[in-house]
Amino acid sequence: NNCSEVIITIISMLSIPGVFYRPRDKQQDADNKKIRFHHPYGDHLTLLNVYQRWQLANCTEQFCTAHYLQYRHLRRARDVRNQLTTIFRKLQLPIVSCRGDHDIIRRTLVYGFFMNAAKRDSHVGYKTISGEIPVVIHPSSSLHGREHEYVIYHSLLLTTREYMSQVTAIDPSWLLEAAPHFYKVADESKKRAKITPMFQRHNAKRIRR
Repeated sequence: NNCSEVIITIISMLSIPGVFYRPRDKQQDADNKKIRFHHPYGDHLTLLNVYQRWQLANCTEQFCTAHYLQYRHLRRARDVRNQLTTIFRKLQLPIVSCRGDHDIIRRTLVYGFFMNAAKRDSHVGYKTISGEIPVVIHPSSSLHGREHEYVIYHSLLLTTREYMSQVTAIDPSWLLEAAPHFYKVADESKKRAKITPMFQRHNAKRIRR
């Protein structure tokens, strides 16, 4: 694809436990620092922001301490990133930069997470497109409180409710583009076409907490 360099970074960040932490005596300061990393399109790009800014700070522990980031986890993400980069080079796969084009990045993420898509629902928050399971955006997400019609997510957290974790806003046409074998337009005569799966099923990654 045209953004393999940043996708490698995002995958590496998804492979680690939560990178942010909130000390009990400094929760407000930690929240304020976290917001500075937030990207308006969601968590995948927020994680990318974290890694890139840590890189600009020479990957120091001091930067992590000042911004309430888990230094050990970021070092692990860097190790995973190095391993993936090595694999790409061994397989002679191109490592390409998209020069910060957020649409290309989100579009590419849809190709990987097209089964984990949800549409906004006025009654329950969101419903997964495949399975129509009521879900909500996790409070820790950078998209919490924002309204986007369609999103993809990395996983579902099962607690008292079904929470979407690591969420990114998308254009629904990307679902049709990425998975024409899986999605179709429900009614093409409508001005705002509804995207539905060819067959109703649900295979989303779920984590019980």
